Amino acid sequence: MRSELSWRPPCDGWVKANSYATVIGCGGFAYSGSVIRNAVGEWIFDFSVLVDELCAALDVLCHAWRLGFRKVELEVDNFSACKILVGDLKALFNSSLVIRIREMLSKPREMHVTHVFCEMNSVVDGLVRMTKGKEIGEWVYSSPPWEVRSMLTADMRSL
Repeated sequence: MRSELSWRPPCDGWVKANSYATVIGCGGFAYSGSVIRNAVGEWIFDFSVLVDELCAALDVLCHAWRLGFRKVELEVDNFSACKILVGDLKALFNSSLVIRIREMLSKPREMHVTHVFCEMNSVVDGLVRMTKGKEIGEWVYSSPPWEVRSMLTADMRSL
């Protein structure tokens, strides 16, 4: 007897692509996974990705390009994401997200990707904390929100 909550196959000649995303652990990292199966349920393809850092990296690279910046230092505080971005970790080589990031990195410009400790990323960490509980969407600020101004000032004083 089939449960209403069990996986259902696609029609003949079709494949079914299922995706899922979740936040795992006390650090709150977002991960996604996907699988493609045929009409008899056979496994065709799957992948899982550390989503949050990679999506954020792609977004900031796209914004920097759109704003006309061609020399960009990208700092990420997740070591695995950094390894993926510099090409040292091949596990996600065929991920469409990683492919899009590589396409951005191959555009004519100078790019440096480095790992930093999260304490060195306090302004962006503050921005992320501000979005918790807000409606899903992209938040763009033309000036620093008051919630991160003290962090920005502290960073500027340390120069």
